[in-house]
Amino acid sequence: MEHIIEPTKTTPFVKISATERLLEIKGRSHSEDSVRFFSLVNEKIKELLSGHHSLEVKFAIEYFNTSSAKCIFDVLSTVASLNIPRQNIHVKWFYEQDDIDMLEIGNDYRDLSNLEFEFYEIEEDEFEVLLV
Repeated sequence: MEHIIEPTKTTPFVKISATERLLEIKGRSHSEDSVRFFSLVNEKIKELLSGHHSLEVKFAIEYFNTSSAKCIFDVLSTVASLNIPRQNIHVKWFYEQDDIDMLEIGNDYRDLSNLEFEFYEIEEDEFEVLLV
């Protein structure tokens, strides 16, 4: 089973797949109502990803606003609460080359969530392809 949310001008693409044991969020997130959007995401994460032995989480976010920043942390908190051994949760944080702010934010999320992160610096052209 999987749940896909297609991106809009203000919300990111989201894929939650029980079959692939995958959560993927990519694009831009600057909705006026980020809390409502990410509440649905968190509900689907609990519904589809609980009870698995492992999980891959991919973030490729080009931009997000302050409201979305808190909601993304809530997503990580939801993931951490899934009763999956922490060593089996693999978070991949993709950021655009030279976007030091996005790298630092990823490091902050890693420190706050106590999840293991792998960081991938992607060239601008490749990052744009990744977002498609």
